[in-house]
Amino acid sequence: MLEFSWATISLIDIGVLSISIIGLWWLKNQVERYKTLSEELDKRYNALHQEHTTLQQGHETLQQEHITLQQEHKTLRQEHTTLQQEHETLQQEFRTFQSTADRRYNALLDQHNALQEAHDTLLNQHNTLQEENATLRTGLDVIAREQKALQTSHDRLSGRHAELVERVMPVFEILAREKLMEINARNQN
Repeated sequence: MLEFSWATISLIDIGVLSISIIGLWWLKNQVERYKTLSEELDKRYNALHQEHTTLQQGHETLQQEHITLQQEHKTLRQEHTTLQQEHETLQQEFRTFQSTADRRYNALLDQHNALQEAHDTLLNQHNTLQEENATLRTGLDVIAREQKALQTSHDRLSGRHAELVERVMPVFEILAREKLMEINARNQN
């Protein structure tokens, strides 16, 4: 049977205590590191979420402008149709009242051309807005992918933290029980 002196047992106790303290210190550092990473990820997520909300609001504004422009386009199209009908009526009057109808026709033709130019301008603006809309959608897709990647990283870190807690805590509990048993055994002797 091996007999240990009090000095040997004390050195073993000091060694176990030192290892426990080092382990606790290491765990504390890991927890602080995890908290820092978690806060940083939360900040990034919040910034991306705010940017996403801003882009989404801009997108909705552009959609409203697009709808308004479509309605204006429809109105101009109806005006254009009305002007075309008036043009046909004027052509019939032209045959009957050539000089009077000729002047009215020229005036209406000028008005028609001005409206057509306005229509073309609005159509160009409409196309430009559609391109901007497509660009914004692409930006939103990029943000969504980045947000998903950040969430995946966060989930992985959360899983790793839980795994470390599950592995390390039982070891410390066992060491603490063994230490208590040794102390109780010494106290009984």
